[in-house]
Amino acid sequence: MRKDFKSYCEGGGEDGRKQDRQKPQMDENDMLEFAKKYEGKTQGEIMSDILALAGKGRRDGSLNLEQIDAFASVLAPSLNPEQRARLQEVLKLIKNG
Repeated sequence: MRKDFKSYCEGGGEDGRKQDRQKPQMDENDMLEFAKKYEGKTQGEIMSDILALAGKGRRDGSLNLEQIDAFASVLAPSLNPEQRARLQEVLKLIKNG
């Protein structure tokens, strides 16, 4: 699984090297690993992890608003309407945090 938002947004591979893709990529294995990592955790624990990672990335300059939006555009198609609404709430928290 990729370790940061930037690798999704820049089309980076597992090793972080830029690949020829222009669009962010999140394959089925990435989604399964992400789900497995958070299996059994509460919504609060998941939110805490996401906000901490996003905050760290924004502070150290490795994450910007464009990358956040790109990551969301990759994730959103795989979500149901309720999950998309929750994603929008999370994005607001990340962007305003």
